[in-house]
Amino acid sequence: MGIIILFVIVILFFGILIRRIVSQREREEQSYTESSSVSSRYYSLREVLEETKGVGKVTPTEDGGWILNPKSTFPLTIYGVDRDVVEELKQRLDKEEYESWHAKVKSIMPILLRSNLRCKEIEDYIKEFKPRYIKKIEELKKSSPEWQEASEKDREDLLAEFRIKALESIEVRPHCNLTILFEYEPEDITIDDALLDRYGFDALDLYFRYVDNLDRVRVIPITHRERKKFEKLVEVGLARRGLDIPMEKILEMLKLKELNEIVSDLVEKPFTRKTKAIEFILGLPDVKERVGKVVAFRELFELQPLPSEFSHVDVEKVKRMWRYFREVAFLIAHTYLMGKLTAANIRQYGETQAWEICPAMDACPYCQKMVKKVYYGKEPPKVPLHIGCRCTLLPKIE
Repeated sequence: MGIIILFVIVILFFGILIRRIVSQREREEQSYTESSSVSSRYYSLREVLEETKGVGKVTPTEDGGWILNPKSTFPLTIYGVDRDVVEELKQRLDKEEYESWHAKVKSIMPILLRSNLRCKEIEDYIKEFKPRYIKKIEELKKSSPEWQEASEKDREDLLAEFRIKALESIEVRPHCNLTILFEYEPEDITIDDALLDRYGFDALDLYFRYVDNLDRVRVIPITHRERKKFEKLVEVGLARRGLDIPMEKILEMLKLKELNEIVSDLVEKPFTRKTKAIEFILGLPDVKERVGKVVAFRELFELQPLPSEFSHVDVEKVKRMWRYFREVAFLIAHTYLMGKLTAANIRQYGETQAWEICPAMDACPYCQKMVKKVYYGKEPPKVPLHIGCRCTLLPKIE
């Protein structure tokens, strides 16, 4: 009888223990799920667009500007354009079909370049921090024992090092290429207007990415993701294709092995030098047919210089300006969407009595300082903390 009672007690003990373990695990899983449901949404652009509501209609300012998102936790102010342009910019930022930051930036880039609009919050940041950046670089030059005697290439290497140190000295750092933002700011933002009117954004975007080597013949097969864009360059006169490219240039792009293959039935010994092989092939009466067995002419593209009417356009300056506006577009898109997300989060957890800021993986020193705090009360801190901030606002889960 005693053994039976002892056996029942042991079973009850283990039953209670197992129940406590299961209950504890369920609580942990529930806590993790609640935490994940809040935090896991903040890095998916698709979810940002699907889960957030509007941040207010475009609103005019007293000084002729437009507030793009007046109900956001980080309003953006646009200058230099009329309402229709700002509305189009807002519409593209809100559009749900774009699934990546790259696509979102590319969507609004044509608006920025064509309208030459300005964003007050970005300009304010540059005005405040660019002088500090430049000053730090000059200080590093003066204090460097190597700088004065360094060669041109060594100075390039030293300057790259000085740039890194200068950026590290800035406490507030937006998530973008700050070197481009500070150093590529254009003096004249209208220098590409005539080009855009003639060729459009998509054609020029591809052209400027490949224009550094105009003499290169490129093989662009039908499977290449930008094949259609190269064909468009041919249509607008910024590239030539196939047999419109001089045969000598086509042969120069081939390897010596391919050149020897073209004339394998005509020579006893293979050529050992490309120049000799090319010279021999160019003298053949059936050169086109022979080369066509090795090369698909339709796959060959060569970019052309801008027409003489644009001889006054400095292509390097235009390229630098486009890189600058790409950073501006990223800052606008990112800040707009992060502010939109935070506003929606506040609406959802409006009764929360405590808030905390969840830092981005590479949060700047200013953000790292701010995320150490817990913010009590129904009025949460204003996040994003600065232009281009990737931190998010979360209700604090005890």
